[in-house]
Amino acid sequence: MSSCKEKSIVLIGMRGAGKSSIGNAAAKALKWDLLDLDEVLEAQEGMSCGGIVKQIGWTGFREKEQEVLIRTLKDHPKRTVISCGGGIVESEGARDALKTHFPVIHVQRDFDDIKAYLDSDADLNKNPAGFLLLIFNFLTLCLGGLIVVVVFT
Repeated sequence: MSSCKEKSIVLIGMRGAGKSSIGNAAAKALKWDLLDLDEVLEAQEGMSCGGIVKQIGWTGFREKEQEVLIRTLKDHPKRTVISCGGGIVESEGARDALKTHFPVIHVQRDFDDIKAYLDSDADLNKNPAGFLLLIFNFLTLCLGGLIVVVVFT
């Protein structure tokens, strides 16, 4: 039973939902490690997520993001809070990996608050269709069989 209580926690949610804030608070409260998958990917590739996208495109970025997720779930099965990037659910392989892990916590925030946060992001404003795709993929994930716990921040 104690091993179940120590199983790593994965946080998913739209960009701007509060995964990093909740992840930091949870890791401190539990005295666990915290891994932000965007930061892990940036360290692995030696550049920002935006730089990775510019270099290899969104498809390549999502493939690398999926690899980082799968490796992190394998390498950190216990006592780690894992905060995923906002678009992690865009990859079918990543969704499959998330479906095999529990607990996965879907962090939600008021849509208007997320929109205000994202409206301040110049890169996102260049690609409003990407924002709509992200919303669609979250709905697909939630309706596609992954059981999530919803946390309102």
